[in-house]
Amino acid sequence: MRLLEIYDYMYYKIARWSIKYDDNRRISYTASAVVTLSQIVVVMDIVGLILLEFINQDERSLLLKKFYPYFVILVLFFAIANDWKYRNKFNLFHDKWKSDNRKTRVRKGVLISILIIIPLLFIPILLNIIDYQD
Repeated sequence: MRLLEIYDYMYYKIARWSIKYDDNRRISYTASAVVTLSQIVVVMDIVGLILLEFINQDERSLLLKKFYPYFVILVLFFAIANDWKYRNKFNLFHDKWKSDNRKTRVRKGVLISILIIIPLLFIPILLNIIDYQD
């Protein structure tokens, strides 16, 4: 399963879950927002780990303050790109994955859970709640 296909499956599962709680108009927005947040956290982790390894705390703080407007643009880019990519695609994904057997669905569900949980574990390090460089 390719990385982008994992995000497609994440969108599908979240959209399928949100059908129970949201009206049909908002399914695309809810699921694509969660996919966007997941992608942003992964990008933040990758960039953050590079910054933690090669730049000291003072320089990192100044760099992040300068980077903030670009970060907002990056988030908006991911949000717009995901909304465009996933708009009205639920039925296509449903037809593609509705015939998966239970073992495949569980395996993909575990993979999606790992993709969501593991990047979140790095956030305290990136926010310097845990001192990484000691």
